[in-house]
Parts: sequence; C-alpha cells; structure tokens
Amino acid sequence: MEQLEVRSALINAIEKDCFFRTLDEFEFKEIHVAESIITEALVNLHNESILDLNAQFLQLKRCEERQDFYSLMFIYCSALPKLDCSVIDVVNIFIHLKSEDIPDADFEQAYFLFCKQNIERPKVALNYLLDKLEERHELVQSTLMAAVELDSKWVMEQLSDLAQHENSDVRRQAYLAIGRVSIEDGCSLEKRFDLLDNASTSEINPKAKSGIIRAAGFFAKQRSSLWSGINPVLEKCLKAKESETIHEAAYLLGYDCKSAPDSTVALLMSYLKQTSPNDKGTFNLLSIVIRNAIKAEKYDIAEDLLRALLLKNDGLRIGNFGHLAHELASERSSAFLNRITTKWFLSGEVRLGKALHDVVSSTGLDGNELFIDQSFLPLSDHELMFLAQKAVGWFYLHPISAISYLLSILPHASPDTKNQIGKLIYDPLLLSYM
Repeated sequence: MEQLEVRSALINAIEKDCFFRTLDEFEFKEIHVAESIITEALVNLHNESILDLNAQFLQLKRCEERQDFYSLMFIYCSALPKLDCSVIDVVNIFIHLKSEDIPDADFEQAYFLFCKQNIERPKVALNYLLDKLEERHELVQSTLMAAVELDSKWVMEQLSDLAQHENSDVRRQAYLAIGRVSIEDGCSLEKRFDLLDNASTSEINPKAKSGIIRAAGFFAKQRSSLWSGINPVLEKCLKAKESETIHEAAYLLGYDCKSAPDSTVALLMSYLKQTSPNDKGTFNLLSIVIRNAIKAEKYDIAEDLLRALLLKNDGLRIGNFGHLAHELASERSSAFLNRITTKWFLSGEVRLGKALHDVVSSTGLDGNELFIDQSFLPLSDHELMFLAQKAVGWFYLHPISAISYLLSILPHASPDTKNQIGKLIYDPLLLSYM
C-alpha cells in the first residue's frame, strides 16, 4: 500500500470509530517492519494532531474476539519513540496494558527510546511514577537509564536517593539501574559500586536483594576484574538463604557467569546445592546451569551440582530437571555421561544409580553406548568387577548400554576378571535377549 492510501484509510477509521479493525486489516508483513508505511503514517497523523495514538490505545480491551495483540503492540512500540506527546500519557498506556493483561514485551524498550529524546521526559516521568508506585514501579529502571546520556549527575543523585527509598520495589529498580549504567556513561563506577555494596549490607527485603545480585552480574559484565569485590556482595545477599535470592543466584550462574572466577562459582554453588525441588522455577534454572556447564566442558561444576542435589533430596529424579535426561543421553554429552557413570557406579550410591538408569531409559529400550571413563584408571580388578556388576544391575533392561560398558572395561582387566566379565555378558545379558 502507498503512503497516501494508508493515511486515508487511517483517517477514515478515526472518523468511523473503527481504528483497531482497520489496523487488523492491514497486511501482516507491512506491519512487522520497523520503518513500515503504517508506522510512519500513524506518527505523522499523531504529530499533526489529527490522531491521538495514546487515546486510541487507551481504548484497547482484552476480549475473546481478539487473540493477537502482538501486531497492535508492535505498531504502537514502533511509533512511540517518534511521537510528540506527554510522557505521562505514555506511562498511562503502560498502566492500562497491565490492567487489561495485554502483552507488552516491547513496551519498555520503546518507552526507553522515547524518554531518551529529552531530559524533561525522564524527570517528569520519575516524579509521576513515584507518585503511585503500586502501578508504575516497573518503569523506574528504564526511566533512569534513559536519562544517563542526557544528565548523568541527575541520574547519580536519583540512584543514591532511590537506593534508600521506603518502597522495596523502587529500591530493586534502583539497584538494577545501578548495575546497568555503563562505565562510559559518566556515572562513577566506584560510586555506583559503593551504593550496591552498602545496599547489600542494609537491605532486608528478599526480592530487593535479588535485584542486588542481578546488578552485581551487570557490573561483572562491564569489567571482569570486579568479581573479587562482588563476592562479598553476593555473600551478604545470600546468607539468609531466601528462595528469591537463591533463584537469582541460579540465574547468575546459568546466564551471566561465563567469566566468573572459581571462587565466585564455588560461592554460588554452595547455596544452589541446597535448593529444594519445591522451588520449580529455580530448579529449571539449575537444569540450565548444568547443561551450560556440560557444553562448556566444565564437568566438575555440572557433576558436583547434580550429584549434590540428587543425594540431598529424597525422591528426586532426573525427570525433575526438565529435559536434562535427554541432554545427558545425547551424543554431545557422551563424555560427561561416561564420566558420571564411572564415578557414580564406583560410589555405590543407590540414588545415583537410579539417576543413571533414568538417563539411559530416556533413550528407549536399547539405550545408548557407554564406555568407562579412562581418567579414573588404573583401577583394581575388584573395582573393575564392581563397575561391571553395577552396569549389569542398573542397565539390565538396556542391553546396548550394559554390554558396551562391559566391553570397554575388558582391556583394562586381568585375564581372570576378563573371564568373569565375559560370563556376565553372556549370562544374564545375552541369554535374556536371545
């Protein structure tokens, strides 16, 4: 469609009170382009005072007739940074979307870009947000971030004040902003870190503490040398072992800890090992921690965490870790699976044997090929025979896994032990499947 045609259709829609129906009729591919003709037409009509885009979106309702809000929100968020309007009107759109439970995934970024256009916007917005916190606190971080390049001194003053605000949600937003402000933005790194450090000492709200932990991760992303100073901050936030902070520690180790030193990993692990399966959200994150550690070939981290959780929690099974069993049984994780199979069989722990059985069972009746991890060699004949017996016991229903593991032991055994293992391969394994 041409620009004039779109403009005419939108003006007609305003006059006939069918604005959203008209937007629905536009081609999907024309809407989902950031610089689309539709977005341009809406911005021009709004800025020419022919259309009030904010007023229109305040009428958007959650109803059964409308299933797709994504396209409409894409249009609004694409136009927002270019609109000439009051920041209070924009904040009210956010409140309305929340009240109607309308998906607003792109809104905060669009709001951030809108506020970046003029320092008065974040200043006015912050006062308005703080006036009615129960509805608006989620925009505090984006408001502060938008002002950094425009007036870093003002931002630093607000961060200092809001880090001590009486409302814990506001404090959390301030902590997140303290961590996210980039070093180049003019806000002193040392001053911001001192704010975070002081907050970790005085903060008592678990959710706000989780914001401090996330902010610490932001700091480390900016400069990895900060990890040594971050460890005490993490320790102070985690020592009460609240579910919110443990969850954030799992997030940090799962997504933001690639450059973390061993001391930080050990600190986080000491708390994560105590996680209860009842904290399902945290357990899902721990699955990610384990998978990412395996992919990075940090097998000690993955094995230590998985082993500790299985032994601590009675009744916990590999299935409680989401899709981790399938990941462990995949070819890319074969080295790790061989490692824990050898180590866990040698330990003789029943819970660990059950976990290995569950992993192999996830591949189907036959199972996948397994091999002794040679990093544990040399082993005595007694230990090798112990491994063989464990493999037969736990993998009896999965002959490929059992027999392949026994065959991998043979080259490292004495003639007598080879003979005993050969008998195990024949009876009970081969006889059971002949």
